[in-house]
Amino acid sequence: MSRSLGVPAVSVVAAAAMVWGCSIGPAPLSAQLPDRIRTGLVVEDYSVDAGLDFESIRQLSVPVVAEWSWAGRGHLTVASGWTEVRLGLPGSVERVVSGPLDAEARLRWALVRDRLDLMVTGSLPTGTNRLDEPDLLLVGLLANDLLGFSTPSLGSGGSLGVGVGGAGVFGAASLGWAVHGRLPFSYQPVAGSDDRVRAGAELRMRVGLQSPLGRRTSVSAALVASLRNRDELNERPVNRVGHRVAGYVSVDVPVSRTVLSLWGSGVVRTDPAFEPSVVGAAFIPRGHFWSAGGRWVLGVGSRLRIEPQVEYRSATAATDASGLELESLGGLWKAGARVRRGWGRDSWLVLDGTGAFGSIRNDAADVDTRGMRIALYLEWTR
Repeated sequence: MSRSLGVPAVSVVAAAAMVWGCSIGPAPLSAQLPDRIRTGLVVEDYSVDAGLDFESIRQLSVPVVAEWSWAGRGHLTVASGWTEVRLGLPGSVERVVSGPLDAEARLRWALVRDRLDLMVTGSLPTGTNRLDEPDLLLVGLLANDLLGFSTPSLGSGGSLGVGVGGAGVFGAASLGWAVHGRLPFSYQPVAGSDDRVRAGAELRMRVGLQSPLGRRTSVSAALVASLRNRDELNERPVNRVGHRVAGYVSVDVPVSRTVLSLWGSGVVRTDPAFEPSVVGAAFIPRGHFWSAGGRWVLGVGSRLRIEPQVEYRSATAATDASGLELESLGGLWKAGARVRRGWGRDSWLVLDGTGAFGSIRNDAADVDTRGMRIALYLEWTR
């Protein structure tokens, strides 16, 4: 069964409309062109042995990101794109969902230059936010932290947000912080059903630190805490308040003319919640996720950079609705390399290839999983 909900041009037009609406005053055409554009083609493919409800899942995505800056005080980012997801089921059955993504925008304006910024965010529901019930298996798979798809969200009801952030220098260290509130809108995720889902309003607080560690080594760390109100189904609360804490730390060590980066990250989700996902609202149970890896940045001349990297990912989730007991969801190794090549005066071509292998746990049994990711990006700066 195939369900197609549009072409890339749909969300590109919507994104352009958002940009036009955010423009401040008249300006010559050259001033309205983006200062930076990033687009590409991403293919991710995973297959599993017998023992799960699916045999394979493949996603093809075309992201489009454009950025504008105004005299160092304002910065606007608009993102959208298109994706197609193919889910292989037992018995040679295939489900296909394709369509545009939501059009998202983020405006940052300096209230006090280099000290305090105002942020305004918003998304238009131009994506795929309503599916036939048989396609809902895609929801949990593409929202799965373990697999880590590049486009885990295709559609929602849209949202509005506002926040403030700042930065400062303390000795040799740089410290940044931000507080952001977001209000999602309701939508109907299942075709043929009048049920409306709305994720709870969210307050997100972030603090980041960058500091030298010794003469040449540097360390970066960030902590993000999210507090969310009750999610709603048909305007009735359906679960407890959701709390989420995420952390990240990396250490960069120069080695001759190269840089070795080691990093780790983790997410603690203390309560279940509805999350906007590739095909609507996904119920995500209480759980934990962590990953660790390394990247070696090799410069070959001034316009060529090679970055081999390796990563391990692991996840746990509640075994039932009570959320009292957690069990492993499996583990996955990812290894590959990124090649970044200068093209012309202001353009870059980026090729990213990654292989993956590991297992997904199902009913106390580990099911072998393997996959790959190939991406080609083009970055242009005016």
